[in-house]
Amino acid sequence: MLLPWIRGDLGRVHGDGTREKEQRTIANTTRTCVLWIDNSGYCPQWYEESMLNCCVDLEEVKTKGVTIGTVACLAKCQGLAVDAVYGSNSTVAEFRRVVKRTCTAPSATTTQPTSFLVVSYTRKVIGQTGSGHFSPIGAYDEASDHVLILDTARFKYGPHWVSLPLMFEALLPIDPATGKSRGYMVLG
Repeated sequence: MLLPWIRGDLGRVHGDGTREKEQRTIANTTRTCVLWIDNSGYCPQWYEESMLNCCVDLEEVKTKGVTIGTVACLAKCQGLAVDAVYGSNSTVAEFRRVVKRTCTAPSATTTQPTSFLVVSYTRKVIGQTGSGHFSPIGAYDEASDHVLILDTARFKYGPHWVSLPLMFEALLPIDPATGKSRGYMVLG
């Protein structure tokens, strides 16, 4: 099911045209900001990464990137509830339940989704170049058991479908920065 807040070319995260800033070096912090804007209902005409001034030095992010713990902290600083799960602490069945829950359309009385799913995964596992990456999951097709990855690095890969079991496998490799597996976060 494709969430109703994803419209147009699937590169658009917010229905009114608010887009992620396409700076490659700080895409992870930007992604958190976009999800915060969407979930809070507050949608300014602009924003910039300097608004995310907690948890991590943005100059360090530009050179080293971020970990799942850092992105979770940034989301909390922006007022989101965060449930971060390392892939090694989950199962494919549990991940599928989370995907179904977060990719279900909101109730008739709610116009916005109540939670978002962001995966921290290893690109090589799904046959892509690069290493660790963060992207939101935008949809789930139960018939084919595939998830829609709304890749935030549109200069490299557009939105694409990946089998759910393969996506889960991509959550399991160890992140060399933390010594822990990658994983997923439910932001709400």
